[in-house]
Amino acid sequence: SELVEQNWNREVNQRIIAPLASVAAWNLGKWDKMQIYVDNIAEDMIDGVFYRAILALYKEDWDDAQQYIKATRTILDSELTALVGESYNRAYEEIVRAQQLAEMEEIIEYKRSKDYPERRNMIIQLWEKRLKGSQRDVGLWHEILMVRSLILSPKEEPKMWLKFASLCRKNRRALVARDVLVPLIGKNMWEKK
Repeated sequence: SELVEQNWNREVNQRIIAPLASVAAWNLGKWDKMQIYVDNIAEDMIDGVFYRAILALYKEDWDDAQQYIKATRTILDSELTALVGESYNRAYEEIVRAQQLAEMEEIIEYKRSKDYPERRNMIIQLWEKRLKGSQRDVGLWHEILMVRSLILSPKEEPKMWLKFASLCRKNRRALVARDVLVPLIGKNMWEKK
């Protein structure tokens, strides 16, 4: 965050830094900063429309979110078609992005189903099954869980986050595992007294 602030002043830097700064601000929950960074990404770029969809979901502006999801899917479709022809591994990251878009639409459905707890539970169960079927990659799981965290905090859905912490630990990412566990247990038991 500080690094972005130090290098943000030049216009050239803004175009280069904006996508990375947007995701960093999202991860830190700094929505006002994220808006500034996203405003510096062209709307015809996949990151530009994707992060605008994230912001619209955060603001509970379902119509804008739906428009940005559709625009992201249109751009993604052409990119994915080209990558699948090359190799599945190269296309997997974009496939995860397509999954995120589907889950963003499910977030809208989840929010609109407040009087239907059984529908909400079905969506959560679907998410759990999808996560189990995903590659065991810390970065990909984090991307998926970040979208879900727009409506469910780790405390509201600890099962998925505990599995993520376990994955982090198995991949020698102890600090990430700790950062996941601290909000779940409510205190930092690793902190010196």
